[in-house]
Amino acid sequence: MSLDNQNNESAEMNIDEFTAKKLEKHLLERTEDINSLKVNETTLQGALDYLQKYRGAVNLSLNTYDSKRKIWISSQTIMFAHINEDNVDDRWYIIERSGEMQLRISKESSNYYILDRIENDGIHLVFSYRI
Repeated sequence: MSLDNQNNESAEMNIDEFTAKKLEKHLLERTEDINSLKVNETTLQGALDYLQKYRGAVNLSLNTYDSKRKIWISSQTIMFAHINEDNVDDRWYIIERSGEMQLRISKESSNYYILDRIENDGIHLVFSYRI
């Protein structure tokens, strides 16, 4: 084996170890972030840091339920969600998908959407607002 081959093999092994360590660190961090979300406790407002950190990699479902009539009023799934504060009126959030506005939600109501489910290891979050 030539010296060049040994150097190439060594460099490839170092890259693989580096990549593996970086991936391991990312997975541990993501697991900690997912574990910080509590079903039946965390509000949409409380999950904003998670949604911003993983923006574009999280699907978000927002459901509204009428508990008096026992019916779902609305349900909307937003793929690859990204949440921003509205530039025109700071009382609102804009939820986008790939740069397109999907939904406008008031900051106040974001405190009433409660996390129902975490699916696919934190890729899909389901929130419900019961009125």
